[in-house]
Amino acid sequence: MEQILLEKIITSILSTALFSLALGFIIIFDNHTDLRFNTGNQIIGSAFVVAIYAGAIIFIYGNLISLGIDYFKTKLMFSNELSILLHIFFGLAGGLFFMEWGFALYGAVAACLYALINQLVKRKINQHKLLLRLLTATVFLYLLSWGIFEAISPPLPPFTLEAAVEFATSGEGMVTDDFPEKMGSWQEEISGYNVEKELKAEDIGKEKYIVHFIERWEKGKEHGYWRLSYEVDREAMILSEHKGENPPYWE
Repeated sequence: MEQILLEKIITSILSTALFSLALGFIIIFDNHTDLRFNTGNQIIGSAFVVAIYAGAIIFIYGNLISLGIDYFKTKLMFSNELSILLHIFFGLAGGLFFMEWGFALYGAVAACLYALINQLVKRKINQHKLLLRLLTATVFLYLLSWGIFEAISPPLPPFTLEAAVEFATSGEGMVTDDFPEKMGSWQEEISGYNVEKELKAEDIGKEKYIVHFIERWEKGKEHGYWRLSYEVDREAMILSEHKGENPPYWE
């Protein structure tokens, strides 16, 4: 029993790793003819995300199905080829049930890969050095893929102040939608109020910036302002500060 569990664990690790890396390549290069920035990082990152989901399916569903096929193979004495075909059939099953043809295709490929690796591991389960080489080769394949594509792809360009402003003004459905998309100040009249809108930004280091949206208004002796400040980096923007009161012409 321990040998069977070891066989399934090794098969699961190898098939998950190889399938995830292949799908990582597909995700990154699908509909993209040019090399993207830091392609090596993106390929490995995509592979790791795929591995989380594919690994869970393979370790649970795949191993249960494979154990069942192995049981009936022992009882009915059918061939390795039929065993592989049954793996593929059950790999297709989930996608066919939900009428998701792409999912069915990926499931079939993963199942076929699992079945082929499983046949190899069964024959070599007592050759510990060979199995260790297979696991090491898989890790090396990841490192090689990352190194080659990281070396030949252009580096990520610096994240500039202008890029931070563009990022901060790119959203929709926000109170800042009426602000122009370039730094500076603008004046207009809204419901009898003289309104000045200002957009400015400051560099706080390490490719992080504070982008300020400021709105001032006055009408006779009545005046006020509000300000929203966001901390912006390449990946996200977070509300840093909110001061002032809502303008009366918003009501």
